[in-house]
Amino acid sequence: MTSRKAGARSEISTPFSQVPLFVLLIKELTSGAFWLYAYFCCHAAAKTGRCRLSLHRVAQVKGASLRAVQSWRALLERLGLIVTLQKSGRSSQFLVIRNADQRDRAKQQNLVNLEPRRQRFRAFGQKGASARALVSEANQSSLPGDTTFPPGRSESSFGHNRGQT
Repeated sequence: MTSRKAGARSEISTPFSQVPLFVLLIKELTSGAFWLYAYFCCHAAAKTGRCRLSLHRVAQVKGASLRAVQSWRALLERLGLIVTLQKSGRSSQFLVIRNADQRDRAKQQNLVNLEPRRQRFRAFGQKGASARALVSEANQSSLPGDTTFPPGRSESSFGHNRGQT
C-alpha cells in the first residue's frame, strides 16, 4: 500500500468540464451547441475563462462538419455563452461565460462583433449568386456550334483542335 502526503493532488487521467446550472436551463440550446459549450469549458483557463481552439480541429474531434460547429458557435454567441475575442489565424480565442450575470454584457458585445461579419458574408453570398447568374446568362446566349472564345483565349488554348492540322 502506498502512502500519500496530506494535501497531495491526485492526477486526473480524463479531462472533464463543469457546466453551470443556468446553461442547462436554456431551452434554445441544441445538443450540439451544448456539447461545444462543454468542450469550451473543458479547455478554458480556470481564472480567465479564455481558450484558444481551432474550429476545424473541434469538428474533427466531434466528427461533425465544420459548418455545423460554426453554427453551434454562432448560437452560443447569440445566447451570450461565449465571446469570440480574436478571429484571425487558424485558431480563435474565445471567452467562456460561466456566470449568468455576465450574459447580457456578452450578448451586447457579440451583437457589435456579429453585425460586420453578417454584412461581410451576406455581401459575399450576393456576389456568388450574381456571378452564377452571369455564368448562366452567358451559357444561354451562346448558340450551338458558336466558336467565339473569351478575350485573350483561342481555340488552341482550350486543348482541342476540331480536326484542323
